[in-house]
Amino acid sequence: MLFPHVERSMSHMKYANNHAKKFTNPNIAFGVALSSFIVNILAEFINVYLLTYQHNVEHCIIHFVALEVIVEIPHILIGSLTESKLKSRIFSNTHALKVTNRGRDITFKSRSCCNKISRVLYRFFRCIYVSFIFYFQPFFVMIIYFNYLKGGEVAPHH
Repeated sequence: MLFPHVERSMSHMKYANNHAKKFTNPNIAFGVALSSFIVNILAEFINVYLLTYQHNVEHCIIHFVALEVIVEIPHILIGSLTESKLKSRIFSNTHALKVTNRGRDITFKSRSCCNKISRVLYRFFRCIYVSFIFYFQPFFVMIIYFNYLKGGEVAPHH
């Protein structure tokens, strides 16, 4: 559910890191993208946690829809700004973020100190996220569920 939001925030982190000269303050641009990434990752973990501990399908659907509404609130707010010049300047199709500078083409020595830290953070979070989503998520759900069963609480049978 949250994969497009996480992928977009990862793309924004990469863009801010590889195109630092296009920003007045690239550290703030990276920080905004990083905070979006962290919020979306936390929402993803909450979603997995809530869906793992539900006893019936109705509760799964209720929690899933509630979390979806919470995650969509910022997008609903942006969509409600109909006559905002800021919205049209930021979200127009002509300002789409396209990464043209590749990270491996920029020497590490030529980066500023904050840009180096941002690059390492981006690469770390990217590796963790990709490995978790594509490899470890099923195991994570099983660990949560079996840890739940160890507590002695078993779902009631109806």
